[in-house]
Amino acid sequence: MRFVVQRLLPCLAVLFSLTAPPCHADDGVPLQWKWEKGRVLRYRMVQEHRQMAPGTIAETVTRQTIVLREEVTDVTTDGVATVHTSFEAVKMEMDTPSGKMSYDSTNPSDLVKASTFLFRPIARLANASFTMKLNREGKVLELSGFEKTMSDILPPEQDGGAIAAGMNAQIKHMYSDQSMKQMMDTSLHVLPDKPVAAGDTWDRRIDAEMPVIGTMTEQGTYTLERIDEKESQKTAHITSKAQLSLNAPSPYAGMLKSSMKNGTASGEIDFDVEQGCLLRQVQNIRMEIETTVLGPSPVSAAGRQTTTRRLNQTITLEWLP
Repeated sequence: MRFVVQRLLPCLAVLFSLTAPPCHADDGVPLQWKWEKGRVLRYRMVQEHRQMAPGTIAETVTRQTIVLREEVTDVTTDGVATVHTSFEAVKMEMDTPSGKMSYDSTNPSDLVKASTFLFRPIARLANASFTMKLNREGKVLELSGFEKTMSDILPPEQDGGAIAAGMNAQIKHMYSDQSMKQMMDTSLHVLPDKPVAAGDTWDRRIDAEMPVIGTMTEQGTYTLERIDEKESQKTAHITSKAQLSLNAPSPYAGMLKSSMKNGTASGEIDFDVEQGCLLRQVQNIRMEIETTVLGPSPVSAAGRQTTTRRLNQTITLEWLP
């Protein structure tokens, strides 16, 4: 009997090796942020915004550059990190049909511009900070502090009619914790919640609420194209495509209505698998929004004025080692 068992075991081992599914690295790798208490990450974010004036070929180009410093101050046992984020430097350049303007927080000669109406908000960012809580996929669970540091530039409540009130609401939203949370989540929450292999995809939906305009929805699909290995570095190369839609509210105060005629987004992401951090991300956004003023208008005898704005935006986020 012992002889039979000794002969049978090797045969079973061979049979199992032929029938069992092989295990390869291509079965999937986890893509996760590796949060470590005390770790500091620095990023440069460049936003280039191009807008065509309605009814003309004149284009306004705004380029905003921000250097962010992110310090991990705590990490829970389930991988949720507390990250304190501060703005180290800000720069803004505007190229308009009427001329060029710029502001640089690192340039002492631009200090006088910081108090002007046009550059005061961007100048205030140089002293702003906030705190986030993020999970391993980069999802921003909480964000606080940004609104407080920007409170002194917010417009006061005043009686200026429905349109003025709507503009004030948009400005306040722009510098709110909610708005910053949406922006950071869009940039950082790009990873899947399970291991993936080359060719695998995952979906993500983002709903961004904007006063007066409505809720902007981004329905996107991410694809792991490949993992490049060079020396000790493994870089996951990810692409994304998304459709944008606008769920506009009822005409604001019976005077203003917006609709999305066309909206798309695409992007590329490089993520360091071993270090667990974003190396580079580029997002390209194209939108065409139609806005109709329903109330009395001095340029429209019928009381209606419709304009279509074409917006092209490129956002680049790069790690500064």
